[in-house]
Amino acid sequence: MTVSTEVRPLPRQIGRTSRTAMWAVPVAVYLAARVVSGLLLVLLGRGQSASYAPDGLQLQLAQDPPTYLNLLSNWDGQWYAKIASEGYPASLPTIDGDVVENAWAFYPFFPGAMAALGTVGVPLPLAATIISTACGAAAAILLYVMLAPLAGRFTAVVTVTAFSFGPTSLILQAAYTESMALLGVLLLFFVLRNKHYGWAAVVVACLALTRPIALPVAAVIGVTWLLRFHHRSRDPFPRREASAHAALAIGAALSFAAWPVICGVVTGRSNAYALTQRAWLGDGAGWDTWLSPIVTGSQAGILVLSIPVLVFVIWVACRRPAQMWGTDLRSWAVLYPVYILAVSRPTTSVFRYLFLTTVSAWPFPDVSARAHTRRHRLTLLAAVMCVGILAQYAWINWFWVITDPVITGSP
Repeated sequence: MTVSTEVRPLPRQIGRTSRTAMWAVPVAVYLAARVVSGLLLVLLGRGQSASYAPDGLQLQLAQDPPTYLNLLSNWDGQWYAKIASEGYPASLPTIDGDVVENAWAFYPFFPGAMAALGTVGVPLPLAATIISTACGAAAAILLYVMLAPLAGRFTAVVTVTAFSFGPTSLILQAAYTESMALLGVLLLFFVLRNKHYGWAAVVVACLALTRPIALPVAAVIGVTWLLRFHHRSRDPFPRREASAHAALAIGAALSFAAWPVICGVVTGRSNAYALTQRAWLGDGAGWDTWLSPIVTGSQAGILVLSIPVLVFVIWVACRRPAQMWGTDLRSWAVLYPVYILAVSRPTTSVFRYLFLTTVSAWPFPDVSARAHTRRHRLTLLAAVMCVGILAQYAWINWFWVITDPVITGSP
């Protein structure tokens, strides 16, 4: 695909009005979307099952009554609250010698932030949504700031709108790590565009303890290194800078092992993290993923769902208009979905996993770039919001609110 390695950092001198627009517009859109998501959750959550905890699970999936904060703490949110209040166990909990679901499956940065707010008297469910919502708002600002110089302000607004109103965007205010991880990813790409490798290393270290996405992050850093090296004749890539960039890619890849190593050291079992992950399988089956049928040949029907997703994301990123995203976001839009489909089990959680691709929320920047009149722009924004709200309604109703006694897993 044709790529541009040109980096356009924000100008040092920028007027007060422009500075305000850099955060006011995306934040206004983002907060409006959070209000809509909250209203949908309260409306649909009235029928949630009380204190739902299927047999065999070590922690309930829902709390009673179905208040706004309790609904936001469904599913994995219960685990984060448990970690924030009790910490991690010193050894792996077992039943009849078998490791069962436990807190070591969940990375520590998010529950650590919850615990920090809890020390000043903030209830943990409220702390979780404060952290998620704030991180999501900061991510929306960064997304706008990164896209506006390359794609134009209106396309940046449309992308933030599609992202904020997306089908699984409720997760941006829930007791989950998506907001925090997304902020880390965008912040990393932002500081790399401005060649701040020291800050980039700090962000990589934080991401390593937030969510298991270090490998696709490292892959994007590697791709940007290769492209900058290839185009070094027109975009200088000094040896010192190239070395720092390469070291960052290697460090990001190695950071993937940080949390599993910590789990092993604390619990005294080198494979503690792997054993904990397998505990969620329940039946001892292998870790089949969305793409494993390509190798194993079993459950080939899963490919009917995964292959079209792969084809779509590759097509979207290879389209010429995708150059407006920049090399980093464009690479992320392909490499991250490929990683998710290659390593995650076939569950409905894939919808929120893929939400972190960000720019794919609005895959047609050329369409928004051609909208020049106010009428066309307002129509496009209204259409994006309406589609997003309808998709949110379906996702919250079908996958987040627990009303079916046979539901298992995570949304």
